[in-house]
Amino acid sequence: LTSDIDERDQPFVDYDAGRTVEGFYQVRNGIEPCIARAIAYAPHADLIWCETSKPDLAQAKKFAEGVRRHHPGKLLAYNCSPSFNWKKNLDDPTIAKFQRELGTMGYKFQFIT
Repeated sequence: LTSDIDERDQPFVDYDAGRTVEGFYQVRNGIEPCIARAIAYAPHADLIWCETSKPDLAQAKKFAEGVRRHHPGKLLAYNCSPSFNWKKNLDDPTIAKFQRELGTMGYKFQFIT
């Protein structure tokens, strides 16, 4: 993060960690900063994209609920990446229902990129 001037970012800045050698503020990892950014951008976006490092229905649900609490009709997108190690992270029944579950959460756009 280049600046901590935006009050929406401040709760997630790790001031104790200090800045990086490049001068960036370090940000605490987690879904909460992502939800906060999504809520901030939602009024200006046609859809909000959830990008994760692995397939995770619980994380997708938390993101969707967080965004839709403030923007109930907002279109959501999720990347069902082919680079995910699907078998390592999910069992076969969960893989089979993954995209349907996303749909019930409001993810109307599911990309494979």
